Amino acid sequence: GDGQNDIIYLLTVGVKELVEFKIFNRWGQVVFETTDLSVGWDGNFKDKPQEMGNYAYIYKATTVTGLTVEGNGDIALLR
Repeated sequence: GDGQNDIIYLLTVGVKELVEFKIFNRWGQVVFETTDLSVGWDGNFKDKPQEMGNYAYIYKATTVTGLTVEGNGDIALLR
């Protein structure tokens, strides 16, 4: 809420199209998903702030050279 790091975006250098970007809570529920490169997650789900903790993410994208890239990881939500 301080205007710094309030929204997480997928780093999209060299990305032509975002096929999927999903963030999951510890129970495997999707709390955020988008295919829009300019949209990020603000730590809310259904307009409610989510608990602090770790969240898993997956992504799939097409690069400007036509390659498909996929990956996953986790982020820590702090308030």
